[in-house]
Amino acid sequence: MIKQKKSKMTDLVNLTKGDPKTEYIFNELFQPRASMILSVIFSVIASSINVAFFYGIIWFERFGTDNKRTLINKLVSSQCWSIIYYLALCQMADTLVYIVGSFPESFCFYLLILKNSFKGQILLFIDLSLFTQYLFIFWLKNPAAVNDDFWSRFSTIWISGFTYILYFVRFTLENRKPLVFYTCANKNPIEALSKPISFQGQIEVFSLLFYIVVKIKISFFQKSNSHLEDLSHGNIISSKNSILEHISKNYLSSYRTNVIMLSIYTSFILVTSKITQLNPIEVNQYPNYLHVYFFQLISPPLIGFTMVVMFYARNSFMRETLWHEFTDYFKTNN
Repeated sequence: MIKQKKSKMTDLVNLTKGDPKTEYIFNELFQPRASMILSVIFSVIASSINVAFFYGIIWFERFGTDNKRTLINKLVSSQCWSIIYYLALCQMADTLVYIVGSFPESFCFYLLILKNSFKGQILLFIDLSLFTQYLFIFWLKNPAAVNDDFWSRFSTIWISGFTYILYFVRFTLENRKPLVFYTCANKNPIEALSKPISFQGQIEVFSLLFYIVVKIKISFFQKSNSHLEDLSHGNIISSKNSILEHISKNYLSSYRTNVIMLSIYTSFILVTSKITQLNPIEVNQYPNYLHVYFFQLISPPLIGFTMVVMFYARNSFMRETLWHEFTDYFKTNN
Protein backbone atom coordinates (compact mmCIF):
# COMPACT_ATOMS: atom_id res chain seq x y z
CA MET A 1 0.00 0.00 0.00
CA ILE A 2 2.78 2.41 0.92
CA LYS A 3 4.67 1.47 -2.24
CA GLN A 4 1.60 2.18 -4.34
CA LYS A 5 1.18 5.63 -2.77
CA LYS A 6 4.87 6.41 -3.33
CA SER A 7 4.56 5.24 -6.93
CA LYS A 8 1.56 7.48 -7.54
CA MET A 9 3.32 10.48 -6.01
CA THR A 10 6.37 9.75 -8.16
CA ASP A 11 4.18 9.71 -11.25
CA LEU A 12 2.66 13.03 -10.24
CA VAL A 13 6.08 14.57 -9.72
CA ASN A 14 7.15 13.32 -13.14
CA LEU A 15 4.12 15.01 -14.66
CA THR A 16 5.42 18.33 -13.38
CA LYS A 17 8.89 17.85 -14.86
CA GLY A 18 8.33 18.41 -18.52
CA ASP A 19 6.16 15.39 -19.23
CA PRO A 20 3.79 16.32 -22.07
CA LYS A 21 0.93 14.76 -20.12
CA THR A 22 1.14 17.62 -17.65
CA GLU A 23 -0.99 19.82 -19.85
CA TYR A 24 -3.71 17.17 -20.01
CA ILE A 25 -3.43 15.64 -16.57
CA PHE A 26 -7.19 14.97 -16.28
CA ASN A 27 -7.52 13.75 -19.84
CA GLU A 28 -8.71 10.30 -18.79
CA LEU A 29 -11.52 11.88 -16.80
CA PHE A 30 -12.76 13.61 -19.96
CA GLN A 31 -12.71 10.52 -22.15
CA PRO A 32 -16.00 10.19 -24.10
CA ARG A 33 -17.01 6.99 -22.33
CA ALA A 34 -20.67 6.04 -21.99
CA SER A 35 -20.89 7.04 -18.32
CA MET A 36 -19.55 10.52 -19.04
CA ILE A 37 -21.82 11.08 -22.04
CA LEU A 38 -24.91 9.94 -20.13
CA SER A 39 -23.97 12.16 -17.17
CA VAL A 40 -23.60 15.18 -19.47
CA ILE A 41 -26.96 14.50 -21.13
CA PHE A 42 -28.63 14.09 -17.73
CA SER A 43 -27.06 17.33 -16.45
CA VAL A 44 -28.31 19.36 -19.43
CA ILE A 45 -31.84 17.92 -19.51
CA ALA A 46 -32.42 17.81 -15.73
CA SER A 47 -31.03 21.32 -15.21
CA SER A 48 -33.27 22.73 -17.95
CA ILE A 49 -36.35 21.03 -16.47
CA ASN A 50 -35.45 22.27 -12.99
CA VAL A 51 -35.08 25.86 -14.21
CA ALA A 52 -38.54 25.73 -15.79
CA PHE A 53 -40.19 24.30 -12.67
CA PHE A 54 -38.45 26.69 -10.27
CA TYR A 55 -39.49 29.62 -12.44
CA GLY A 56 -43.03 28.26 -12.17
CA ILE A 57 -42.75 28.58 -8.37
CA ILE A 58 -41.55 32.18 -8.73
CA TRP A 59 -44.40 33.01 -11.10
CA PHE A 60 -46.95 31.50 -8.71
CA GLU A 61 -45.52 33.44 -5.79
CA ARG A 62 -45.96 36.69 -7.72
CA PHE A 63 -49.08 36.22 -9.84
CA GLY A 64 -50.74 32.92 -8.99
CA THR A 65 -52.59 33.94 -5.85
CA ASP A 66 -54.51 36.94 -4.61
CA ASN A 67 -53.09 36.63 -1.10
CA LYS A 68 -50.63 39.23 0.10
CA ARG A 69 -47.06 38.17 -0.57
CA THR A 70 -45.32 38.24 2.79
CA LEU A 71 -41.60 38.61 3.33
CA ILE A 72 -41.38 34.83 3.69
CA ASN A 73 -42.98 34.30 0.27
CA LYS A 74 -40.50 36.71 -1.28
CA LEU A 75 -37.59 34.90 0.37
CA VAL A 76 -38.85 31.67 -1.24
CA SER A 77 -38.65 33.45 -4.61
CA SER A 78 -35.11 34.63 -3.84
CA GLN A 79 -34.16 31.07 -2.91
CA CYS A 80 -35.56 29.82 -6.22
CA TRP A 81 -33.68 32.51 -8.16
CA SER A 82 -30.40 31.40 -6.54
CA ILE A 83 -31.11 27.82 -7.60
CA ILE A 84 -31.90 28.95 -11.15
CA TYR A 85 -28.68 30.98 -11.36
CA TYR A 86 -26.68 28.02 -10.10
CA LEU A 87 -28.20 25.57 -12.59
CA ALA A 88 -28.24 27.94 -15.57
CA LEU A 89 -24.74 29.36 -15.04
CA CYS A 90 -22.57 27.15 -12.86
CA GLN A 91 -24.03 23.74 -13.68
CA MET A 92 -23.96 24.47 -17.41
CA ALA A 93 -20.35 25.67 -17.14
CA ASP A 94 -19.39 22.46 -15.30
CA THR A 95 -21.07 20.47 -18.05
CA LEU A 96 -19.33 22.43 -20.82
CA VAL A 97 -15.97 21.45 -19.34
CA TYR A 98 -16.70 17.85 -20.34
CA ILE A 99 -17.80 18.92 -23.83
CA VAL A 100 -15.26 21.53 -24.93
CA GLY A 101 -12.38 20.83 -22.53
CA SER A 102 -10.70 22.92 -19.87
CA PHE A 103 -11.22 26.64 -19.28
CA PRO A 104 -8.73 29.37 -18.28
CA GLU A 105 -7.68 29.24 -14.64
CA SER A 106 -9.12 32.69 -13.87
CA PHE A 107 -12.51 31.61 -15.22
CA CYS A 108 -12.46 28.43 -13.12
CA PHE A 109 -11.57 30.42 -10.01
CA TYR A 110 -14.48 32.81 -10.56
CA LEU A 111 -16.78 29.85 -11.28
CA LEU A 112 -15.70 28.22 -8.02
CA ILE A 113 -16.65 31.37 -6.11
CA LEU A 114 -20.02 31.66 -7.85
CA LYS A 115 -20.92 28.01 -7.26
CA ASN A 116 -20.27 28.17 -3.55
CA SER A 117 -21.86 31.61 -3.29
CA PHE A 118 -25.13 30.41 -4.83
CA LYS A 119 -25.10 27.31 -2.60
CA GLY A 120 -24.62 29.51 0.45
CA GLN A 121 -27.42 31.84 -0.68
CA ILE A 122 -29.89 28.96 -0.98
CA LEU A 123 -29.19 27.86 2.58
CA LEU A 124 -29.18 31.35 4.06
CA PHE A 125 -32.51 32.22 2.41
CA ILE A 126 -33.99 29.12 4.06
CA ASP A 127 -32.51 30.19 7.41
CA LEU A 128 -33.79 33.75 7.02
CA SER A 129 -37.30 32.64 6.07
CA LEU A 130 -37.45 30.53 9.23
CA PHE A 131 -36.00 33.37 11.30
CA THR A 132 -38.71 35.64 9.88
CA GLN A 133 -41.35 33.15 11.03
CA TYR A 134 -39.75 33.24 14.46
CA LEU A 135 -39.90 37.06 14.55
CA PHE A 136 -43.51 37.11 13.40
CA ILE A 137 -44.53 34.71 16.17
CA PHE A 138 -42.40 35.69 19.16
CA TRP A 139 -41.43 39.34 18.65
CA LEU A 140 -43.59 41.33 16.25
CA LYS A 141 -47.09 42.29 17.41
CA ASN A 142 -48.14 43.39 13.93
CA PRO A 143 -46.32 41.55 11.12
CA ALA A 144 -48.43 43.40 8.54
CA ALA A 145 -46.55 46.58 9.46
CA VAL A 146 -43.29 45.16 8.11
CA ASN A 147 -42.12 46.70 4.84
CA ASP A 148 -41.79 43.44 2.90
CA ASP A 149 -40.32 45.00 -0.25
CA PHE A 150 -37.57 46.83 1.63
CA TRP A 151 -36.53 43.88 3.79
CA SER A 152 -36.69 41.51 0.84
CA ARG A 153 -34.29 43.68 -1.18
CA PHE A 154 -32.10 44.32 1.84
CA SER A 155 -31.76 40.63 2.73
CA THR A 156 -31.10 39.66 -0.90
CA ILE A 157 -28.33 42.24 -1.27
CA TRP A 158 -26.81 41.36 2.11
CA ILE A 159 -26.86 37.59 1.58
CA SER A 160 -25.54 37.84 -1.98
CA GLY A 161 -22.72 40.19 -0.97
CA PHE A 162 -21.84 38.21 2.15
CA THR A 163 -21.57 34.84 0.39
CA TYR A 164 -19.59 36.26 -2.52
CA ILE A 165 -17.07 38.03 -0.26
CA LEU A 166 -16.84 35.01 2.06
CA TYR A 167 -15.90 32.56 -0.68
CA PHE A 168 -13.73 35.03 -2.56
CA VAL A 169 -11.61 35.56 0.55
CA ARG A 170 -11.60 31.85 1.44
CA PHE A 171 -10.47 30.58 -1.95
CA THR A 172 -8.00 33.43 -2.39
CA LEU A 173 -6.27 32.59 0.90
CA GLU A 174 -6.45 28.80 0.60
CA ASN A 175 -3.60 27.15 -1.25
CA ARG A 176 -5.53 23.91 -1.73
CA LYS A 177 -8.74 24.42 -3.63
CA PRO A 178 -11.48 21.85 -4.27
CA LEU A 179 -10.83 19.24 -6.94
CA VAL A 180 -13.44 20.75 -9.29
CA PHE A 181 -11.19 23.80 -9.72
CA TYR A 182 -8.27 21.68 -10.96
CA THR A 183 -10.47 19.58 -13.26
CA CYS A 184 -12.02 22.74 -14.71
CA ALA A 185 -8.61 24.23 -15.48
CA ASN A 186 -7.01 20.81 -16.15
CA LYS A 187 -4.29 21.90 -13.76
CA ASN A 188 -1.94 19.59 -11.88
CA PRO A 189 -2.63 20.02 -8.13
CA ILE A 190 0.66 18.37 -7.09
CA GLU A 191 1.84 21.45 -5.18
CA ALA A 192 -1.46 21.74 -3.32
CA LEU A 193 -1.74 18.06 -2.32
CA SER A 194 0.66 18.56 0.57
CA LYS A 195 -1.53 21.36 1.99
CA PRO A 196 -4.21 20.56 4.60
CA ILE A 197 -7.84 20.37 3.50
CA SER A 198 -10.04 22.95 5.19
CA PHE A 199 -13.54 22.09 6.32
CA GLN A 200 -16.07 23.81 4.02
CA GLY A 201 -19.42 22.82 5.48
CA GLN A 202 -19.90 25.51 8.11
CA ILE A 203 -23.00 27.07 6.53
CA GLU A 204 -24.53 23.65 5.82
CA VAL A 205 -24.08 22.37 9.39
CA PHE A 206 -25.23 25.67 10.91
CA SER A 207 -28.32 25.77 8.70
CA LEU A 208 -29.34 22.21 9.55
CA LEU A 209 -28.95 22.70 13.32
CA PHE A 210 -30.55 26.16 13.27
CA TYR A 211 -33.54 24.97 11.28
CA ILE A 212 -34.21 21.95 13.51
CA VAL A 213 -33.88 23.89 16.78
CA VAL A 214 -36.00 26.90 15.76
CA LYS A 215 -38.68 24.82 14.09
CA ILE A 216 -39.00 22.63 17.18
CA LYS A 217 -39.46 25.75 19.31
CA ILE A 218 -42.16 27.08 16.97
CA SER A 219 -43.97 23.73 16.97
CA PHE A 220 -43.76 23.53 20.76
CA PHE A 221 -45.23 27.03 21.07
CA GLN A 222 -48.10 26.16 18.75
CA LYS A 223 -49.00 22.96 20.60
CA SER A 224 -48.53 24.25 24.13
CA ASN A 225 -50.66 27.38 23.60
CA SER A 226 -53.41 26.04 21.36
CA HIS A 227 -55.61 25.12 24.37
CA LEU A 228 -55.30 28.40 26.29
CA GLU A 229 -58.61 30.14 26.91
CA ASP A 230 -57.55 32.88 29.28
CA LEU A 231 -59.20 35.99 27.85
CA SER A 232 -56.54 38.27 29.25
CA HIS A 233 -53.86 36.45 27.30
CA GLY A 234 -55.85 34.40 24.84
CA ASN A 235 -56.15 37.17 22.26
CA ILE A 236 -52.39 37.39 21.88
CA ILE A 237 -51.99 33.63 21.65
CA SER A 238 -54.88 33.34 19.20
CA SER A 239 -53.42 36.11 17.08
CA LYS A 240 -49.99 34.51 16.97
CA ASN A 241 -51.42 31.09 16.17
CA SER A 242 -53.51 32.57 13.35
CA ILE A 243 -50.38 34.25 12.01
CA LEU A 244 -48.53 30.94 12.17
CA GLU A 245 -51.39 29.15 10.41
CA HIS A 246 -51.53 31.83 7.69
CA ILE A 247 -47.78 31.60 7.15
CA SER A 248 -47.88 27.81 6.95
CA LYS A 249 -50.64 27.87 4.33
CA ASN A 250 -48.92 30.45 2.14
CA TYR A 251 -45.36 29.24 2.60
CA LEU A 252 -44.66 26.81 -0.24
CA SER A 253 -41.84 25.05 1.55
CA SER A 254 -42.26 22.93 4.66
CA TYR A 255 -40.34 21.64 7.63
CA ARG A 256 -39.94 18.20 6.07
CA THR A 257 -38.92 19.62 2.68
CA ASN A 258 -36.22 21.86 4.09
CA VAL A 259 -34.88 19.33 6.60
CA ILE A 260 -34.51 16.72 3.87
CA MET A 261 -32.79 19.21 1.59
CA LEU A 262 -30.51 20.48 4.36
CA SER A 263 -29.66 16.89 5.31
CA ILE A 264 -28.71 16.15 1.71
CA TYR A 265 -26.58 19.29 1.60
CA THR A 266 -24.83 18.37 4.84
CA SER A 267 -24.20 14.75 3.85
CA PHE A 268 -22.80 16.09 0.58
CA ILE A 269 -19.83 17.36 2.58
CA LEU A 270 -18.66 13.77 3.12
CA VAL A 271 -18.74 13.07 -0.61
CA THR A 272 -16.89 16.30 -1.31
CA SER A 273 -14.16 15.55 1.23
CA LYS A 274 -13.63 12.05 -0.21
CA ILE A 275 -13.23 13.34 -3.76
CA THR A 276 -11.01 16.24 -2.70
CA GLN A 277 -8.51 13.80 -1.18
CA LEU A 278 -7.97 12.01 -4.51
CA ASN A 279 -4.94 12.85 -6.63
CA PRO A 280 -5.17 13.10 -10.44
CA ILE A 281 -4.05 9.52 -11.03
CA GLU A 282 -6.74 8.19 -8.69
CA VAL A 283 -9.40 10.45 -10.22
CA ASN A 284 -8.70 9.00 -13.67
CA GLN A 285 -9.18 5.44 -12.41
CA TYR A 286 -12.34 3.38 -12.11
CA PRO A 287 -14.61 3.81 -10.16
CA ASN A 288 -13.35 7.20 -8.94
CA TYR A 289 -14.20 9.00 -12.16
CA LEU A 290 -17.79 7.77 -11.72
CA HIS A 291 -17.84 9.46 -8.31
CA VAL A 292 -16.68 12.71 -9.94
CA TYR A 293 -19.38 12.48 -12.63
CA PHE A 294 -22.03 11.87 -9.99
CA PHE A 295 -20.77 14.66 -7.73
CA GLN A 296 -20.35 17.26 -10.47
CA LEU A 297 -22.93 16.43 -13.14
CA ILE A 298 -25.70 14.39 -11.54
CA SER A 299 -26.05 15.43 -7.89
CA PRO A 300 -26.85 19.18 -8.27
CA PRO A 301 -29.77 18.75 -10.71
CA LEU A 302 -30.89 15.66 -8.79
CA ILE A 303 -31.09 17.65 -5.53
CA GLY A 304 -32.91 20.42 -7.39
CA PHE A 305 -35.40 17.93 -8.82
CA THR A 306 -36.00 16.51 -5.33
CA MET A 307 -36.80 20.02 -4.09
CA VAL A 308 -39.13 20.65 -7.04
CA VAL A 309 -41.07 17.44 -6.40
CA MET A 310 -41.50 18.35 -2.72
CA PHE A 311 -42.59 21.90 -3.55
CA TYR A 312 -45.19 20.83 -6.11
CA ALA A 313 -46.40 17.78 -4.17
CA ARG A 314 -47.22 19.97 -1.17
CA ASN A 315 -49.26 22.60 -3.02
CA SER A 316 -52.06 21.25 -5.23
CA PHE A 317 -53.40 24.76 -5.85
CA MET A 318 -50.06 25.79 -7.34
CA ARG A 319 -50.04 22.74 -9.63
CA GLU A 320 -53.55 23.45 -10.86
CA THR A 321 -52.88 27.16 -11.38
CA LEU A 322 -49.69 26.58 -13.36
CA TRP A 323 -51.32 23.87 -15.45
CA HIS A 324 -54.27 26.10 -16.35
CA GLU A 325 -51.91 28.97 -17.14
CA PHE A 326 -49.80 26.73 -19.36
CA THR A 327 -52.77 25.26 -21.25
CA ASP A 328 -54.34 28.70 -21.73
CA TYR A 329 -51.07 30.08 -23.07
CA PHE A 330 -50.67 27.10 -25.41
CA LYS A 331 -54.22 27.46 -26.75
CA THR A 332 -53.83 31.23 -27.23
CA ASN A 333 -50.63 30.87 -29.23
CA ASN A 334 -51.79 27.96 -31.36
